[in-house]
Amino acid sequence: MSTPTFLGPLIGKGVGQCELVNAERGSVLASQVEPAFDSTTRKKGLLGRDSIPDDYALIIAPCSAVHTFGMRTPLDLVFVAKNGTITKTCRGVQPWRMAGSMRAHAVVEAAPGFIDRHEIVPGEMVALREIPNSQPPMEAMPIPGSTHRAEPGAAPARRTTRRRVTLADLIARKTPLAWFEAVAVVQELCETVLAREPADDLRVPELKHIVLTAEGNVTLLSEGPSGHSPVQRAGLVLLALTPEEQLPMQLRLLALEEVSPRPKLSSLKDLHRELEFFERPDRQSIVREVYERFQLQSSAAAVESAVPAPLLEPPPPKRHHRWWKGRSVWVGSMILLLGLAAAALVWAWPRPEGQWLRTNASQLTQASLDAGRKAAQAVRNEMKSAQWQLGSRPRGPEPSVLVLADSGPSGPPARQDITLEGGVPAPAVPPFELPKTPLSGAPEPVPAQAVPGVETPGPAVEPGTVFSAANSGVVPPRLIRPSSTRAPQPGTAVAALPEVELLVSASGEVESVKLVSPGQATQPGMQLSAIKAWRYEPATLGGQPVRYRLRARLPLQ
Repeated sequence: MSTPTFLGPLIGKGVGQCELVNAERGSVLASQVEPAFDSTTRKKGLLGRDSIPDDYALIIAPCSAVHTFGMRTPLDLVFVAKNGTITKTCRGVQPWRMAGSMRAHAVVEAAPGFIDRHEIVPGEMVALREIPNSQPPMEAMPIPGSTHRAEPGAAPARRTTRRRVTLADLIARKTPLAWFEAVAVVQELCETVLAREPADDLRVPELKHIVLTAEGNVTLLSEGPSGHSPVQRAGLVLLALTPEEQLPMQLRLLALEEVSPRPKLSSLKDLHRELEFFERPDRQSIVREVYERFQLQSSAAAVESAVPAPLLEPPPPKRHHRWWKGRSVWVGSMILLLGLAAAALVWAWPRPEGQWLRTNASQLTQASLDAGRKAAQAVRNEMKSAQWQLGSRPRGPEPSVLVLADSGPSGPPARQDITLEGGVPAPAVPPFELPKTPLSGAPEPVPAQAVPGVETPGPAVEPGTVFSAANSGVVPPRLIRPSSTRAPQPGTAVAALPEVELLVSASGEVESVKLVSPGQATQPGMQLSAIKAWRYEPATLGGQPVRYRLRARLPLQ
C-alpha cells in the first residue's frame, strides 16, 4: 500500500484547475498550478520562459533536486515532502545553479519573491484545492424537473455544470455510503465491464477511472491493467467503498473470499449473479443518490490531501538493494583507483636528488623487520626459560654433577670442581681412568689421509654407529644442563659411588641409561629417570655430530 500524497487533487488535471494553498492559514499561494508529473514535463520545467506570473507555480514530482541550467530568469524553489510539509526553501536561485532536499517529494518552482510575498517557512504544510467550475463540463444536463422545450427565438434554457464524480473522489471526500449503495455501484460496474469487448479479456480499471454519472450509471475512462482477475478487482472495489465491518456477515465472507489469491467464482458474471441476492430494487436511483450527495457537499470543505490507497493496483515487486550497484559506490571506487594509480606513479617517478622517498621507505621497512626479529627472539628465549624452569628444573639452586669416567685419547680427564649448596666447595675426589678397551660392537676408526691444498670433508658415518672413548678423533660430549641430586658426602670414596652407562644421541639427548655397578642400593636406581633429563653438547667426529657412549658415577646424599 503506497503512502498518501498531497498531489492527489492535481493528478489528471491541467493548468488552472487547482490552486496551491497554505493548509494552516488557508491563504492562496498560487491560483495557476501546472503539474509536471511525467518524464517530458519534468525535464523541460520552465526552460525557455522569459518571465513567470506572480500567481503561477510549477510542481515537479517526484523530484528531490533541480537545476537551473539554461534558465533565463531566477526562481524561488519550495521543496515539499509527500504529506505536504515544506522541508526547504531557496530564494532567487540564479541560472546555472543546483538545489535539493533529501526528504522532498516534490518541488514548487515560482517567480522570484514568491517565498517572501507569502511568508513561506519550512515546517508549514501546503495543500492543493480544486477550483470550482474550472474544467469543461463532462456533461451538460438541464435542471431536474425542467421538461419544457425551447421555443424559436427564445433564450436557451439554463444549464448547470456538474463535475464528474469518480470513486477516488468519493473516498477522498469521505462521502458516506451504506453497504447496499456500494453493492449498487459494484453491480453497475459489473454490467459496464461485461458489456465491453472482448468478452474473454474483461478488465476492471483503477478507482480514479471509474466515473458515476447523473443518470445513475457507471462509465469507464480506461480499460484497466491486463493479467488480473476481474472478480478479485471488483471485490476490492466493494471493500474500498465500504469498510469491512459494515458489511453483512454473508456479504463480508463473499467479498473476502473473492479478493483472495484464488477466488471461488471463475467469472465476473458469476459475481454479478451472487451480488443480486444483496441488491435492493431500483439500482440506478441508488447510484444517482450517491452522485447527488457528493455534489451537495460544500466545495469549501477541507479535502483530504491524500488520494485513496491504490487497492486495485498490483503491489510492486520486491527488489533487493544491491549496494555494489549504487552510483556512489562506483564513483568512490573509481576515485580510489585513481588515487592508487597516482600514488604508484609518484612512487616510481625518478628523482634527481637520489630518490629519497624510496630510500626512506626501505629504511623504515628494514627497521620494522629488525624490531620484529628481536621481539620474536626475545619471546623464544622467554619460552625456553619458562619451559626449563617449569618442566625440567627441580626446585632450589641448581645441583652439581660429578662426571668421572670420561677419558679422552690424550690422557685422563681433567678434574671438575664440585660445588655444594650454598657455594661451599666439595672435597677433592681423585680422578681415575677407565680401561681403554673398546666396547663390544664398536668399529675400529679408519684414519683419513689429508691431501695438501684440498679441504678434506668429514668422514662418512653410517647411521646407527655408536662411538666411545676408545675411538680416536672423536670429541666427547660436554654436559650442558645437569639434572641430579645433591653432591656426595665429604670423604666418600670414588669406588663406592654407583656407576652408570649413558648413550648420548647426536642431538645431545640421553637415549638410554643403565646401572652397571652391582650390589647397589635402590636409591641409585631411582636417579636413572632424572639422568634422562640431562642435556649434552653432542660428540663430534670431524665436525659432524655422532652418537656416543660414556660412563659416569653418581653422587649419593
